[in-house]
Amino acid sequence: MARRIKEEPLIHKSRIAEVAVNLFRKGGIENTSMDDIAKEAGYSKATLYVYFHNKNDIVNFIKLRSMEELGSAIIKKLNETDDYKKSFMELCFELVHFQEEYPDYFDLVLQNIDVNVSKEDSPAFVNEIYESGEKINNAIGYFIKEGIKKGALKPAGNIVVFIFQLWGMISGLIKLASEKEKYILLSCNVSKKDFLTDGFEKIYSIIKS
Repeated sequence: MARRIKEEPLIHKSRIAEVAVNLFRKGGIENTSMDDIAKEAGYSKATLYVYFHNKNDIVNFIKLRSMEELGSAIIKKLNETDDYKKSFMELCFELVHFQEEYPDYFDLVLQNIDVNVSKEDSPAFVNEIYESGEKINNAIGYFIKEGIKKGALKPAGNIVVFIFQLWGMISGLIKLASEKEKYILLSCNVSKKDFLTDGFEKIYSIIKS
């Protein structure tokens, strides 16, 4: 116990969150209690509340970590090459990899973030989640604007609106391919990867010059 007390709070939060993710995956968020998380993580319930006010606090911490990890991967892909189609396709498949590796995190990233409350009243980590999401959107916006400057891209309409539409198209396709993989293979005789590649190329055709 003495060793744990000396550890940084972030270490405890990360340990608890890792346990919580596994429990959420097995039984669902609604069916997992703080007691379940404390017991599985090896903490007393009182100690658990030192680091998280409630279960929603833990969910928000996991969502923040997901956003940060996803954002780093996306920004890296967008900065790797001046080939816009290659960057776009790698961005899309980075999201596919993220969804396959962390399906629960992927779903959390797509959930609504309550930005209508003041910073003082907002739940823990919500502002950081919002800022991480904006960082990703800004990176994609910069990618599109630079592509327009260089004559490689030409999306129609408001760029900010289009970024959200782009998220919807890409994430929707990924979710569909994940949940209907067997059906797509049987009915279309197309693998998940080929289905996604074709879909992403069609989405890219919407924004290319």
